[in-house]
Amino acid sequence: MMNDPGIFATMYTMRSMRRLKPDPLPRDVVEKVLEAGIQAPNGQNTQPWAFVVLQAPADKAFFRDQYMRVMKERLRAGPPPPEDTSQRARNGRAAWYLAEHLHEAPV
Repeated sequence: MMNDPGIFATMYTMRSMRRLKPDPLPRDVVEKVLEAGIQAPNGQNTQPWAFVVLQAPADKAFFRDQYMRVMKERLRAGPPPPEDTSQRARNGRAAWYLAEHLHEAPV
């Protein structure tokens, strides 16, 4: 048997991934991720999924611009200063980084 940490250990230790590699993803991998997404539980079994798969650079840049607009509305002062080492500040800087680099994700 493989060294399986178990579902709860995995869930409790999983980190958000905000620094994404720009490497292209094969179509079958994208489809597998979407298939996993539709398996997630949802209220009253309504299946309210909506997925938008963006691969064209212009489309990803447009999405990044919209995301960045919302980030600027929420974090009016910009990312927290580097000297703030609190967990909240680290999360804020990571989210800001993602907003700035979202268009670099492969999909």
